[in-house]
Amino acid sequence: FAAQLDFAYQKLDAFKKKEGDND
Repeated sequence: FAAQLDFAYQKLDAFKKKEGDND
């Protein structure tokens, strides 16, 4: 479960970074 949560946060962080870069 912890690994899944960590992966989800990594994906979210990458998404936020991508969005910020696009802005």
